[in-house]
Amino acid sequence: MCVVNAYPRYVEEGFQLYDPLALMQLTEEVVCRGDARKYTAFYCTGVYGGIATGYTVGCCLRCIFCWVDASRDFPETHGEFYTPAQVASRLIGIARRKRVPRLRISSGEPTLGKRHLLGVLKHIEPVGYEFIPETNGIPIAAF
Repeated sequence: MCVVNAYPRYVEEGFQLYDPLALMQLTEEVVCRGDARKYTAFYCTGVYGGIATGYTVGCCLRCIFCWVDASRDFPETHGEFYTPAQVASRLIGIARRKRVPRLRISSGEPTLGKRHLLGVLKHIEPVGYEFIPETNGIPIAAF
């Protein structure tokens, strides 16, 4: 489990440099449990011409321009765990109700928890929606 005092939080004066790959592993220990992953919300928004979105918890970067909420820096206190099937079901349900052609996982770093992400894609692929993971790419490069 992540040691709270050693976990890099938001950027402020005196912020210590960190290794994004090490932070990726620390964050995965908090936001992933088996194939389940933490999310704070599921909703529809107008970006990309309309898209159903799953809002994840945790990231391996601390970008000062990031618009994500406190769930990035305090993943141990935010979100609920969802299985890949639950995430896919929520995203597809929102897309059908709102009549949007796309699904995404956004906020934090959606590619943390490879097993979870691949599980979500397994459930989405047969349905035929376009899928967009909004990622910084670091976990992909580390796979």
